[in-house]
Amino acid sequence: MKLKNSAYIKTVNMQVFGCDILLCVTEHPNEFIDKSNLRLYCSPDDPEENLEKGLSGFVFSKQKGDYYLVVPPHVKVDCAVHECVHVIDRIFRDRGQEADYENDEVYAYYVGWLAQQLFDWVGDVDRHEEKIKELKETSL
Repeated sequence: MKLKNSAYIKTVNMQVFGCDILLCVTEHPNEFIDKSNLRLYCSPDDPEENLEKGLSGFVFSKQKGDYYLVVPPHVKVDCAVHECVHVIDRIFRDRGQEADYENDEVYAYYVGWLAQQLFDWVGDVDRHEEKIKELKETSL
């Protein structure tokens, strides 16, 4: 596991919808966005927007096949699930799939699946960061 453009990134695939979701864990979203040349996609209205101010997470898509879910390393459950809903909404909308609120089992399944993927990844990143911290402390 290594940092890429200031973020830990894991790609998960939603085969049924033919798209990838990039789970990005970073304390420096502006740096990640700029180094990855993604500024145009995540904030076209305000290219100088400071994404680190009050960051609890955000979502954007580069195209209808790549969705980015960006969260800080210690994201809270409510914020993470909130962002997962946004991702699933975009995927459904981009494919002309309307959410059926009378029969929302499929929608709920995908939100739950994505939330589990995200929390597994955040946990992996946290354990990795702890190992790095321990190695630094023992090498002093």
